[in-house]
Amino acid sequence: MGYDNFAGWGEETAWATEVARTQFARVYEDSSAAHEIPRNPVEFIGGRDPDTLFDGIQRGTMNINVPLVYDGVGVMLYHAMGQKSVSGAGPYIHIFSLDDLPYTRVTTPLVGLSAEIHAGLNDTALESWTLEGGRVRNFTFNFTSNEEVKASFDLVGKQVKQDAKTASPTFPAYAAATSDLVIPSQITVEFDDGASTVVHSAEITVANNLRDDKAFLGSQYIGAPTPNGRREITGTLSKEWEDNTLYAAFLAGTVVKLEVICTGPGNLDYTFLLPQVRFTGGTPALVPTEEIDQELPFVAYEDATDGAFKITNNTDSAAP
Repeated sequence: MGYDNFAGWGEETAWATEVARTQFARVYEDSSAAHEIPRNPVEFIGGRDPDTLFDGIQRGTMNINVPLVYDGVGVMLYHAMGQKSVSGAGPYIHIFSLDDLPYTRVTTPLVGLSAEIHAGLNDTALESWTLEGGRVRNFTFNFTSNEEVKASFDLVGKQVKQDAKTASPTFPAYAAATSDLVIPSQITVEFDDGASTVVHSAEITVANNLRDDKAFLGSQYIGAPTPNGRREITGTLSKEWEDNTLYAAFLAGTVVKLEVICTGPGNLDYTFLLPQVRFTGGTPALVPTEEIDQELPFVAYEDATDGAFKITNNTDSAAP
């Protein structure tokens, strides 16, 4: 019915074995869940029309779009990035970094997520969609002035099924005096550790490039998705054309350090660090009656110390 919709997720201990959800969030309307069953015709040589159908390998997908919070999305960030560390105590310093082999490493390998979207389905017992064995294919952070700060996570797993709603979800402190919400007025953008730059919007997208079509005899579902090819980290900045510095960096292919810094109340903050980006944009077009904006698409590259992308999150909680 569109009321009381929410998302939730929890860490599995065995891939595609459902567990209770432990973190929850309100969702935006473009969130979705789908169970995919490709049905293909059997076409024998010598016949003019398809004879019958067979079901291909099934899989589940889920797109969870939520408000970005300082405390309450850490489990999802861990599974999106692949690696985490925690130090300190009040504030706790949580560092999420990219891992090349998160599902096959010897020490504490990632397994998957059981993810839920409560949709208020028309069933007295089964009101939610639940994804089993969810792994994060792609994720995006969108920072835009005068808009909610959004985090989007695209998951793929074994199956999406109709399931019971989690009875008493606990949400982040969206409206409290010390709100967990990240809001645009708390955000600054810095290049090469310099002063903050006036930016209209910033978007960061990571494509984990998982193989999500593995099939095995004896199963009607995909196998556990694993990394397949290089990871792609891209983004876009939009800002006023104030000087030629960044345009010159684009022309020269210069490496630039980019940081998006979110400073919340108390000990709450984020730093989204891309230590080596190269701009891939072009010469701005003229727009009638408007100032010339500088659109700066970029690609992030590996850094020996910090990797291609790192998120540092300070909170008062040991588990954000």
